Amino acid sequence: LFDETYQARTIRPIKPVQRLKLFKPGELGRHIVAALRNSPTPLRVPDIVTAIIAAKRLGNDARPALTPRVRTNLDYLVKRGVVAKIGAGTSVKWALNG
Repeated sequence: LFDETYQARTIRPIKPVQRLKLFKPGELGRHIVAALRNSPTPLRVPDIVTAIIAAKRLGNDARPALTPRVRTNLDYLVKRGVVAKIGAGTSVKWALNG
């Protein structure tokens, strides 16, 4: 079953996944939809992050950890048909569908 000649030290350790425990499951998506619902115009990701930081009363130091999670969640919401992506590249904006 096991090779006795194998050098176990050559196996690299697995890095643990770092979790951001600022939100309960589904809560970030609800905050994103609320930010888009409260805005009369489509928003960019930094604007959505700013709205979430204000709603959760988080410090501005949460911005670097929050930004990629918002982007990922927006892509998920696009696949579900909840949010529409407007534009491309650095000028992309997001709005609610319908």
